[in-house]
Amino acid sequence: METLEDRRLLAAPEFLPGVVTGDVERSDLTEPSGMIASRTNDGVLWTHNDSGDGPNFYAMSTSGADLGRYTLVGGESYDWEDMASGPGLLAGVEYLYAGNIGDSNGTVYVLRVAEPVVDAAQQTPAPK
Repeated sequence: METLEDRRLLAAPEFLPGVVTGDVERSDLTEPSGMIASRTNDGVLWTHNDSGDGPNFYAMSTSGADLGRYTLVGGESYDWEDMASGPGLLAGVEYLYAGNIGDSNGTVYVLRVAEPVVDAAQQTPAPK
Protein backbone atom coordinates (compact mmCIF):
# COMPACT_ATOMS: atom_id res chain seq x y z
CA MET A 1 0.00 0.00 0.00
CA GLU A 2 1.33 3.46 -0.97
CA THR A 3 2.10 5.73 1.97
CA LEU A 4 2.04 9.51 2.24
CA GLU A 5 5.85 9.47 2.39
CA ASP A 6 5.94 7.55 -0.91
CA ARG A 7 3.85 10.32 -2.52
CA ARG A 8 6.12 13.07 -1.17
CA LEU A 9 9.16 11.37 -2.67
CA LEU A 10 7.48 11.13 -6.05
CA ALA A 11 6.34 14.76 -5.95
CA ALA A 12 9.82 16.18 -5.26
CA PRO A 13 12.31 14.66 -7.72
CA GLU A 14 15.91 15.72 -7.73
CA PHE A 15 17.43 17.46 -10.70
CA LEU A 16 20.91 16.96 -12.05
CA PRO A 17 23.23 19.97 -11.64
CA GLY A 18 22.49 22.80 -14.07
CA VAL A 19 24.90 23.80 -16.82
CA VAL A 20 25.63 27.42 -17.76
CA THR A 21 25.38 27.59 -21.56
CA GLY A 22 26.52 31.20 -22.00
CA ASP A 23 26.20 34.81 -20.91
CA VAL A 24 23.43 37.17 -22.03
CA GLU A 25 24.95 39.71 -24.45
CA ARG A 26 22.38 42.51 -24.24
CA SER A 27 23.26 45.21 -21.72
CA ASP A 28 19.73 46.66 -21.90
CA LEU A 29 18.30 43.48 -20.39
CA THR A 30 18.65 44.91 -16.91
CA GLU A 31 15.91 42.95 -15.15
CA PRO A 32 14.90 39.94 -17.24
CA SER A 33 11.73 38.36 -15.93
CA GLY A 34 10.57 35.17 -17.52
CA MET A 35 12.29 33.13 -20.20
CA ILE A 36 10.94 30.50 -22.53
CA ALA A 37 12.25 28.28 -25.29
CA SER A 38 10.66 29.05 -28.64
CA ARG A 39 8.21 26.48 -29.95
CA THR A 40 8.71 27.77 -33.51
CA ASN A 41 12.38 28.71 -33.80
CA ASP A 42 15.00 26.06 -32.94
CA GLY A 43 17.71 27.26 -30.57
CA VAL A 44 15.90 30.51 -29.68
CA LEU A 45 14.97 31.74 -26.20
CA TRP A 46 12.58 34.63 -25.48
CA THR A 47 12.69 36.99 -22.52
CA HIS A 48 11.60 40.49 -21.49
CA ASN A 49 12.47 43.08 -18.87
CA ASP A 50 10.38 43.18 -15.71
CA SER A 51 9.35 46.85 -15.82
CA GLY A 52 10.39 50.23 -17.18
CA ASP A 53 11.39 48.98 -20.63
CA GLY A 54 8.36 49.20 -22.88
CA PRO A 55 6.61 46.47 -24.85
CA ASN A 56 9.68 44.53 -25.99
CA PHE A 57 10.48 40.86 -26.32
CA TYR A 58 14.13 39.87 -26.74
CA ALA A 59 15.33 36.86 -28.70
CA MET A 60 18.63 35.19 -27.88
CA SER A 61 20.38 31.95 -28.67
CA THR A 62 20.79 29.28 -25.99
CA SER A 63 24.33 30.61 -25.52
CA GLY A 64 23.04 34.15 -24.84
CA ALA A 65 23.87 35.66 -28.25
CA ASP A 66 21.59 38.58 -29.14
CA LEU A 67 19.08 37.75 -31.88
CA GLY A 68 17.16 41.00 -31.72
CA ARG A 69 14.63 43.12 -29.89
CA TYR A 70 11.02 42.84 -31.02
CA THR A 71 8.77 45.78 -30.12
CA LEU A 72 5.02 45.22 -29.94
CA VAL A 73 3.50 48.07 -31.95
CA GLY A 74 0.62 49.54 -29.97
CA GLY A 75 1.45 47.34 -26.97
CA GLU A 76 2.04 48.45 -23.42
CA SER A 77 4.19 47.04 -20.65
CA TYR A 78 3.68 48.13 -17.08
CA ASP A 79 5.08 45.20 -15.14
CA TRP A 80 5.41 42.03 -17.17
CA GLU A 81 6.30 39.30 -14.70
CA ASP A 82 6.30 36.17 -16.79
CA MET A 83 5.80 34.80 -20.26
CA ALA A 84 4.66 31.61 -21.94
CA SER A 85 4.10 30.22 -25.40
CA GLY A 86 1.35 28.13 -26.83
CA PRO A 87 -1.58 27.95 -29.22
CA GLY A 88 -4.02 30.77 -29.83
CA LEU A 89 -6.69 31.83 -32.26
CA LEU A 90 -5.27 30.32 -35.43
CA ALA A 91 -4.52 26.61 -35.69
CA GLY A 92 -0.86 25.93 -36.41
CA VAL A 93 0.30 29.36 -35.18
CA GLU A 94 2.35 29.61 -31.99
CA TYR A 95 1.86 32.64 -29.78
CA LEU A 96 3.89 34.42 -27.11
CA TYR A 97 2.02 35.48 -23.97
CA ALA A 98 3.15 38.11 -21.45
CA GLY A 99 1.47 38.50 -18.07
CA ASN A 100 1.13 42.00 -16.65
CA ILE A 101 0.52 40.44 -13.26
CA GLY A 102 2.94 42.14 -10.88
CA ASP A 103 2.61 45.41 -8.99
CA SER A 104 0.71 46.91 -11.90
CA ASN A 105 -1.52 49.54 -10.29
CA GLY A 106 -4.62 47.40 -10.67
CA THR A 107 -4.08 46.76 -14.38
CA VAL A 108 -3.77 42.99 -14.73
CA TYR A 109 -3.88 41.40 -18.16
CA VAL A 110 -2.41 38.78 -20.47
CA LEU A 111 -1.06 39.95 -23.82
CA ARG A 112 -0.91 37.56 -26.80
CA VAL A 113 1.08 38.02 -30.01
CA ALA A 114 2.00 35.62 -32.83
CA GLU A 115 5.58 34.43 -32.41
CA PRO A 116 7.89 36.00 -35.01
CA VAL A 117 10.25 33.94 -37.13
CA VAL A 118 13.83 34.22 -35.84
CA ASP A 119 16.94 32.67 -37.33
CA ALA A 120 19.27 31.42 -34.59
CA ALA A 121 22.21 32.46 -36.80
CA GLN A 122 21.09 36.08 -37.33
CA GLN A 123 23.14 37.55 -34.48
CA THR A 124 22.84 41.30 -34.15
CA PRO A 125 25.31 43.64 -32.48
CA ALA A 126 24.36 43.95 -28.80
CA PRO A 127 23.86 47.49 -27.48
CA LYS A 128 26.66 48.83 -25.32
